[in-house]
Amino acid sequence: MQDIDKWEEFKSINLIYFEEESDRVATKKDEVRAKLGQPTSELSSGGDLWKSDNYTILIAYDENSVVMNKLITFTSSKQVESLSGISKGMSAPDVVKKLGKPRGLDVTGMFTRFVWADEDDKDYYVYFKGNKVYDTKEPN
Repeated sequence: MQDIDKWEEFKSINLIYFEEESDRVATKKDEVRAKLGQPTSELSSGGDLWKSDNYTILIAYDENSVVMNKLITFTSSKQVESLSGISKGMSAPDVVKKLGKPRGLDVTGMFTRFVWADEDDKDYYVYFKGNKVYDTKEPN
């Protein structure tokens, strides 16, 4: 995902709470804007939205303007048929190498979730804690 011009900046935004990274200080709204530039739009919910030809970024803040979660969706992504071959403990780069670029990913204080879709637009999820897979979910 190095082809995304704001990828490193997106990755560097810290959230309110990560269990295994509780010593990190969450990023504030003004710091996010310094990293990503002025948002394309400000949401009534208090979040910020950045749109480009390649991606959309959504950052949600709490009442103290501290990042609660972050989401990025990509304009182009690889379709998948299954998550076979993805197992607990795999790293995020290994999963992306195996499945291709996801449709998007969202990061909360509890986990990171990558999502891929199939040709019928059904979602396939891979959940990470830290940089390791801890769960997967395929459509029913």
